Amino acid sequence: SDQLMGMSYDGVSSKDTGFGAANYVTPSLDSIAEVKIQTSNYQAEYGRAGGANIIVVTKSGSSRFSGSAAYFKRHEALTENSWDRRRTCDATGGTSPLCAKPRYRYDNSAFTLGGPVLVPGTTFNEKRDKLFFFYSLDLLPRTDPFLVSSTMPSALERNGDFSQSLFPRPVDPFFQQPFPNGQLPFVHPIGAAIAALYPLPNRDVPFANLVSSPARQDEVDQFDVRGDHVFSTGSRLAARYSFADR
Repeated sequence: SDQLMGMSYDGVSSKDTGFGAANYVTPSLDSIAEVKIQTSNYQAEYGRAGGANIIVVTKSGSSRFSGSAAYFKRHEALTENSWDRRRTCDATGGTSPLCAKPRYRYDNSAFTLGGPVLVPGTTFNEKRDKLFFFYSLDLLPRTDPFLVSSTMPSALERNGDFSQSLFPRPVDPFFQQPFPNGQLPFVHPIGAAIAALYPLPNRDVPFANLVSSPARQDEVDQFDVRGDHVFSTGSRLAARYSFADR
């Protein structure tokens, strides 16, 4: 689980040490240079986790400019309805809202650019062997479905008729006895207006008479920028800044 697994990102733990389960940063795939997984015989720096340790190292720029671009698209028009939704649809004779394919859309794009840091008109880093940069950007909008199963008041119940309800019958607050035949003698207009805000049941299933598949929208925009300075053959300094907005 996340609570047992450790993750370091360029030598720094990416775990929320207070909560223990969440990662602070999820690296962009195109910014990863190396991944190593340790399952035992940890060094002391990785001793904080009880399970495996995932060690991620990001890319750095080089003496040549290079970049990449990627695009991933998913749309419900390009897929079939899922097997479990079709089964539910067939069981209801084609009346279930699950007969329609849910909105399932990804329009994700990713970009990277890396190379030497140059200052035009000067001799700064003219050999392209001292200072480098690497930048990655991910734009990750998505729309995916999730299933809602709930119990809603029936048309009879909205009118004060609980004679066919599976729930406990309404009780007279004065005499502490169920109303005869489950019929309320009076339905307050405010209560009726509140009940009308809820959708009507769309299937005859006890305690789960409503099934719905609304679309959920989510978007993550994130970038990483890294700089590397080489002082000598055995001396190098790297700094990275990561930002994500969800």
